[in-house]
Amino acid sequence: MMDKALGKRLSESVRQDKAGFSLVELMVVITIIAVLVAIAIPVYANVRTKALNNTLEYNQTVLIRTITVIKTYLDLPKAPGDQRAALRDALNEEIPGMIINPLSKSDLILSSAQTAHNSSAAVVIVSRSTTKMQNVNLTSHYPFNSAANKEKLKGTLFITICEDGYLLFYLLDGQANAVREIMY
Repeated sequence: MMDKALGKRLSESVRQDKAGFSLVELMVVITIIAVLVAIAIPVYANVRTKALNNTLEYNQTVLIRTITVIKTYLDLPKAPGDQRAALRDALNEEIPGMIINPLSKSDLILSSAQTAHNSSAAVVIVSRSTTKMQNVNLTSHYPFNSAANKEKLKGTLFITICEDGYLLFYLLDGQANAVREIMY
């Protein structure tokens, strides 16, 4: 009888010991999770950056095609300063809401004069009385002339109307990316 009672107590104490995880088992699981997270975070950041760049480059392609159609079928003014408002109005009519800034979710198509009153934009149209290649090197001009502009307009596509065509780029990390030209 005594042996059965002792055996019962021993089996109960063994069951109690097996009810949870040991500290070593928990530490192994936590270490595995930490390694997986350390691998996943940089991969996620790279995927997000690539998706952002792909979205902006797609938006830029849509703009280039639309500008080509507008230039073919509409008689825009010849002077770059006069073209800014005309091109803005034509783009707002042709592709309303189609170009969206992936960071701010704005779909506004503005001229550079209008950006002071808006916190963000999808497209900003700027005019310069220079040729395109000269304009590429003019990083002291809008939007690069102020840190506030670079931050506020992050993810914005820019159309710079020059004397000999258009210069398109998007602003990301304070730099002009994917600079493309349209000659006319």
